[in-house]
Amino acid sequence: MATVFNWENIDDSNIVTPKSVLLEFTNSFNEKFGRKLIMNLRSAQEQTVDWDLISLSGDTSTNKPADITHYIEIQVPELDNYTLQILKVSHKVTSVYPCNVWQEIDDAKDTCDGADNLVAVLQIAIESTELKKAISNLLAQVC
Repeated sequence: MATVFNWENIDDSNIVTPKSVLLEFTNSFNEKFGRKLIMNLRSAQEQTVDWDLISLSGDTSTNKPADITHYIEIQVPELDNYTLQILKVSHKVTSVYPCNVWQEIDDAKDTCDGADNLVAVLQIAIESTELKKAISNLLAQVC
């Protein structure tokens, strides 16, 4: 018996994902700094752990799907590919928003409810004094 499954009602054309916003972010950085500093976007699955549940039950297994996590890193080829992780953005596989944003250098965390909010958080991140110092210091070490 041949069964026909209808996948026609799945539409992704109107979704501006965190990954697409982050790609624009990394591309703009790479246009500015060329080959001296390279900003990379790396994506991975990351299992979230409910520590409260574990402390009650002792069970570390989970049936939840892993979150999708995007890492933004600055790589310095002339410093033996030194890599500085500056941002981490994580969201559920079942919905791209809300997403959580961690600014690694400033140890700040934000939750974004959409692409425009994520762009605003990224704008604030690039104004960080600590991030600007780190980028300046990395640039100073490149011939």
